[in-house]
Amino acid sequence: MDPCNLGLHAGYHPPMLSLGIACLLLVNPPVPQDVGELSAFGLAIDRAERALEAGQLDQAQALVIRALERDRKNTRAWDLRARWAKAAEDRDEEVYSRHQQYRLSVAQGVDRKVLRTLWDELLILDPLARDLYGLKDRFLKKLIPLAESYEKGERPHSAIDVWKKIQAIDPENVEAQLSIERIAASPDPSLAGEAKPKDLFADVTDEWIEEYDAAHGTWDEAGEEERPNYITVTDAGYHVLIRTAEAMEQMNAFYREFFRYGTEEDGRSVSRIRVHVFKNRDEYLTLGIGPPVEWSGGHFTGSHVETYISSGFENMVGTLFHEAAHQFVSLATNAVGWLNEGLASFFEGTRILPNGTVIMNMPANGRLMPLAERMSKGWMAHAQDGYDPNDSDSTPEKAPTFRIVIENRYSWGPPWYAPTWGLVYFLYNYQDPVDGRYVYRDAFNEFINASGGKTGDTAVATFEEVVLANPKPAMSFVERPEDAAEVTLPQTVDDVDAVWKDWILALRDEGSGKLVVDKPYGQWGRYAEQNGDLIVAKEHYEKGLVADRTNIELLLEFADLLEEHFENSDRAAKLALEALYQLEQEPERDEKLIRTVERLLSKLDPKHKTLARIQDELAASTRNAVERYKAAGLDMMVMDVSWRAGSDLKLDDMLGYYEEAVRRSGRSLAIWELAYNEQNLDGWVTGVPSFKADSVTLAGEFGDFDEEVFDFQSLTMDRVTAGDFSIEAEVLANRGEVNFCGFVFGHKGSNTFHGMLLFPGKEVAEGGVQTAWLDLMSSYGGGPAKTWLHIPVDTQDPEAEPEEPEERTSAGEWHTLRLDVVGNSVDLWYDDKLVGTRDFPGKEALRGGFGLVMGPGKARFQNVRFLARDPADPASAIERAITHEALAGLDGETGAVQGSYQGMIPPFPEVSRWIKEPREDWAEARGGPQVLVLWSIDQNKLVRIDQWLTYLEEGYRDVGLKVVSVVSTHDDEKLEEYLLAHPLPGSVGVDVLPENSVGIGESFESYFIRRFNLPRVLLLDLDGTVLWEGDPGFEINEEPVEPYESFLDDPLEELVTDRKLRELAVWRTKWERYGAPALAKGDFEEALPMLVEAGDYDPVCEPRAARASAALGSVEAALADLEGSAASLEARGVETGMDVLIGWGAIIAGEEAEEFEKEHRARKDARDVLQSKNHRDWIKVLKACAAFPNRRGTDA
Repeated sequence: MDPCNLGLHAGYHPPMLSLGIACLLLVNPPVPQDVGELSAFGLAIDRAERALEAGQLDQAQALVIRALERDRKNTRAWDLRARWAKAAEDRDEEVYSRHQQYRLSVAQGVDRKVLRTLWDELLILDPLARDLYGLKDRFLKKLIPLAESYEKGERPHSAIDVWKKIQAIDPENVEAQLSIERIAASPDPSLAGEAKPKDLFADVTDEWIEEYDAAHGTWDEAGEEERPNYITVTDAGYHVLIRTAEAMEQMNAFYREFFRYGTEEDGRSVSRIRVHVFKNRDEYLTLGIGPPVEWSGGHFTGSHVETYISSGFENMVGTLFHEAAHQFVSLATNAVGWLNEGLASFFEGTRILPNGTVIMNMPANGRLMPLAERMSKGWMAHAQDGYDPNDSDSTPEKAPTFRIVIENRYSWGPPWYAPTWGLVYFLYNYQDPVDGRYVYRDAFNEFINASGGKTGDTAVATFEEVVLANPKPAMSFVERPEDAAEVTLPQTVDDVDAVWKDWILALRDEGSGKLVVDKPYGQWGRYAEQNGDLIVAKEHYEKGLVADRTNIELLLEFADLLEEHFENSDRAAKLALEALYQLEQEPERDEKLIRTVERLLSKLDPKHKTLARIQDELAASTRNAVERYKAAGLDMMVMDVSWRAGSDLKLDDMLGYYEEAVRRSGRSLAIWELAYNEQNLDGWVTGVPSFKADSVTLAGEFGDFDEEVFDFQSLTMDRVTAGDFSIEAEVLANRGEVNFCGFVFGHKGSNTFHGMLLFPGKEVAEGGVQTAWLDLMSSYGGGPAKTWLHIPVDTQDPEAEPEEPEERTSAGEWHTLRLDVVGNSVDLWYDDKLVGTRDFPGKEALRGGFGLVMGPGKARFQNVRFLARDPADPASAIERAITHEALAGLDGETGAVQGSYQGMIPPFPEVSRWIKEPREDWAEARGGPQVLVLWSIDQNKLVRIDQWLTYLEEGYRDVGLKVVSVVSTHDDEKLEEYLLAHPLPGSVGVDVLPENSVGIGESFESYFIRRFNLPRVLLLDLDGTVLWEGDPGFEINEEPVEPYESFLDDPLEELVTDRKLRELAVWRTKWERYGAPALAKGDFEEALPMLVEAGDYDPVCEPRAARASAALGSVEAALADLEGSAASLEARGVETGMDVLIGWGAIIAGEEAEEFEKEHRARKDARDVLQSKNHRDWIKVLKACAAFPNRRGTDA
């Protein structure tokens, strides 16, 4: 075994290269440096060394972590971290750091003698390392022949999967890397994401990149990267060079597939072109070929694509995707003019993940948001309407109509990019939400060539004849729900405007999270497959995987499609393998389905059993290694090995070890990254004058402070996140100097984002509490912003002694803000305390740019850092759950987390007495929203809430809103008299204070009024859990007036809408009056519509709906299992029930009733029951009863 070539991939945290002290002496002898010559990283290392030498361990630890945040792949930092751990007698930390040092030295290609020294040192410290790294020798000889066999058998997905397993246990295996790159180079976009490493820069340190950038910082010395389809040249730095080259190669595969040109089936060739990325606009305009047009951001010359980087990598690469698309537009179509540009703009919406993976056919937010804003202001009357005659590039306030765009009677310029993108994106993606078909896509593809150069009325007529007259027909086999609107099919170009506008605005709202749209990709895929639209079916399944790659049903259905219709058993096997992995992760394993999938895998992949056997052996060996580290008390190694095994090798039980180790140790392997380098704004999307680098702080100044003005400026990072992430900063926001400051995230445009905003507060009237606020808000690109959380915080120095209110000053202090995004959950932290949390409807709304924001005034930021996770990394979710559990224990037995009951059922308030409408518990009003208010008379004199609560209760009485208010125990004696002049709705109680005690009252204590002040308001969901909590937001000594706008409004209205409470209220009345009695007397036909509608409501929150849905479900289940139903009826001697059951089934079948009844009565299992003696006798009885009244009348 050669220890110099051993190693394991470093897991979800990027590899951090390390040499160690012995290696540094051999490779890079230390050279004395003045502090002034040191980089910020070097300064941190130097200070850490001095602190360690002086025995100042806490300071040394902080400084070495700080150094790793600047360059987490730097060898000196990892060596220093190991030496610090040894001095601190922390063997767990020391072993982990030395492992990182060795692995990452291997990844760096350090001299073999140095590696030998590091290896020997590691074995002395950790004898278990020999067996851990020995996994390579044992398993490579089994895996390499299997990978080669897969590739020879033209199974690229399976081959890449095995080569990646080889890389996981031997990251420096050159054969594996070259094989993956070779296989992934084929024009199949589905291979790209699986083939890319998690970290494109794993083999280089930040110091190396700095040296590279300095050497290639001019166009004459520009760096160059040659790939099969593009040669990329740039002087903008190594990161730009590699990320651009990766993205362009993947994009080329999408171009070929979209335009159906240059694919393996097509056979035509596409020439390789050069990509030039200049570092700034001046270079682009002076050194670009042509030279470029003054107003352009990029251009395609026929042999070159050129652009520059100034407003961030994502914007730059969007321009590249646009310009490079012109090569294929010219090769594959006859499109010219606006259509040529519109087709190219289509590709600007492509998203690049951190590892270079590309996702296509996404909205181009840089086009969508401006277009939506223009549409919301109206339509242009003609092509020149709204232009500034003194500025040919000015953008009209309103949007051009469909007709204006198609007529093409305008000079091309910047204002036309967004409308032409919007037209193309609409025609390509306008969809029926029921059957999922793309209404105009096929006709639009015909129009691309039919349009060639036409303008004016001729162009309009061609569009109407080719596109509008030929929408794709609805799928006849899909039953359209009664409440589903028909897809609007305009007959003329002028009719399209309203449809186009509604669609674009909805697309904007969906992207921002304002609108939640159900997209049943699996169902659409099935429909498309049944309709013979196999390419569209594949697209639906692909989108479904992007939305949720853990959807077992979707994975298996996609696998079936690929095998049956595309003869792609290779990728089908990969998807089935993913489904199997997900099945094995479920708490309650479906053993029957697992066996079914295993049989499917054996059919799809003849070598599956061989791979499974090797995987089992590898799992056993890895499990043994983890258990031994666990026994040795080395939790960080348990976490490291188990996480890599679980994520890279898909060993299903490893994450359990990871979670146990996190719980035992309270540690995390994640390393934050410094976002502001304390020198300049490198890494940020610049061009925002309000933010400037000022030594260790980032200074913000935006006009004059004005507490009534809510304009803002934001500075976003030039980073892409595809998974969970966090951002943290210390802020100096003095009261009276800045209105607000904080973070933006989910940034999709200048007015479309979410924000975490600190309002440092203002001087308040006498008697008021000097409070600052932390808000979680959303801006949806037009209209008022929504504030989800409004949390009081203290802007005093958290370390300072508490001051009396009158002694506080407006000087302000540094405070730490942190935002965590985990899945669709957002946590807000203030001075290391969790102060608020909210769940958003979906993850997509939270994805986008992120950075800093401030309102009018001045503020400062320092220690700005962020933590980005891999999309498949569950560590953040595990760590979040552990953190929340630990915090819940800090607030006694209340269950609150840092005083918050968000997502929990809070304790029912204790009262000494009820003044009106006494209550026992929350369950009394379950099924409707409830509002709890804690208040006092003195507070109500300053901040009036009585009128607002009355108004609120009246406005939501129809949905069953119940208000519970608890007043201070010290207001007991004067409460009745006060309520005469200030009546409150609902239940009113007085807080209880135990006899012979002092304090604020039991309920006030339980709801942490000392921390949050009054009034404190909580909104309870239908199941009794807290949906929102906070302050209503009224000003002190300002009389509120109707409509009493408060921070409760949006969450309450969202609850009403999401839970369909107004519809539910109507249903309840119908059900109690008609549905339940009808079902009780067997009138299934009358009850059926209400039974079906019951499925629209949450059964957990509405028991009546739950019972109704269960009743319908049992009927449908009995019909689905007619054989079992027949046996049950016979066993109980009630065969006559078969008549009723089939009759009910016929009612459900509706128009198909006659056919349904005929078919089911003819089935053997039903026929046997219907012909039984019991059933025949019962029929005779029924006939006799029916005849009885007639005979009685005759006898009389």
